[in-house]
Amino acid sequence: MENDRIHNAPDSRTAECFANSWNNLPAGSVYTWEQFEEWLYPIQEKHVKNKHVMELGCGNGSLLLHLMRWQPRQADGIDLGESVLSAKENLSKAGFSNFQITQNDLTTLTTTGADVVYCIGVLHHLKCPQKGFEAVVRNVKPGGRFHCWVYAKEGNLPIRMLVEPLRKIFSKLPWWFTKYFIALPLAVPFFI
Repeated sequence: MENDRIHNAPDSRTAECFANSWNNLPAGSVYTWEQFEEWLYPIQEKHVKNKHVMELGCGNGSLLLHLMRWQPRQADGIDLGESVLSAKENLSKAGFSNFQITQNDLTTLTTTGADVVYCIGVLHHLKCPQKGFEAVVRNVKPGGRFHCWVYAKEGNLPIRMLVEPLRKIFSKLPWWFTKYFIALPLAVPFFI
């Protein structure tokens, strides 16, 4: 029954596409420490240490891996896709035990709340971003903190004019085709 609810969620296709990517990455975080700090700012270590923290849209746990350096009491990651498998493995291999990763639709999630709830680079991918934002706010304990970060239109003309149209086409292809026949050839000039 729970599986049907997840697979029938409005954003399940998007989550599936992202999970195909997340689950085929090497272990560890795909982000740098500097990116993590920039995206979470103004949330800092003093807001996280010994607190219950929740990430909505955790992907493979890349941001949670960095967050754990700030020593939360408990860290929960929520994602609609099967990227939760990679997130669990990533955090376990890094030696952490004070975490819980759950496959769930963040737009309908209602918990007892966390001290800090954040959602980085996810809301703009949802069919109804407002429901995602409402879920972030709904899952913060009274007196807690929340933080959302989304991509902006400003300064992203190449992304909006080239990458986004291509992503809409290529996201419908099998992950292995996109990885080896599109991403790899495109990465070579950037590497050189």
